Amino acid sequence: MPLKVLWLSQMLVIVVFLAGCSVPTFNPKQEFSVPSKVSTAQFDGNYDLVPEKSSSIAKIQTKLDATTHPQKRENLETLLNLIIEENKVLRIQSGIIRLGTTLQQEFSLQNGKTTASVFQGKAVWHEDIGDPGDSSVVTVRLRLQNERLEFSFYDETNEPFEPLVFRKSS
Repeated sequence: MPLKVLWLSQMLVIVVFLAGCSVPTFNPKQEFSVPSKVSTAQFDGNYDLVPEKSSSIAKIQTKLDATTHPQKRENLETLLNLIIEENKVLRIQSGIIRLGTTLQQEFSLQNGKTTASVFQGKAVWHEDIGDPGDSSVVTVRLRLQNERLEFSFYDETNEPFEPLVFRKSS
């Protein structure tokens, strides 16, 4: 099974599980799991997901549009809606990236390099800040073009997940 499909299926399982849990609220003064000393000043801000520009989401939408089987359509619609809902908000603040609503992921940048409008570096990734203690180191990539931000990260295989595309909130 390709890693990207595995990641999406794991995300679906986690989201379904968390649907019954209480929703953590974002507190900008909350201490971060792992502090960062990396400057992200040019990227700092709040961003909203642009699903139609995010290729992984667009691929699911294409499969949904082509599917006529009712149960497969329902499953794809559920997956699509959950992925959009869980990734609709991204915040970057002082070297910390937070992604998600019910399941809030945190990427604490530990090192990296900014060239023009692209940042790439290592981050400590907590897939759920509501469940501290488990983390891994991943490579994060940010690409900013005007108000459009592409966000992706690489796991231990060094294969990047397809970037999610965001637009700076007004």
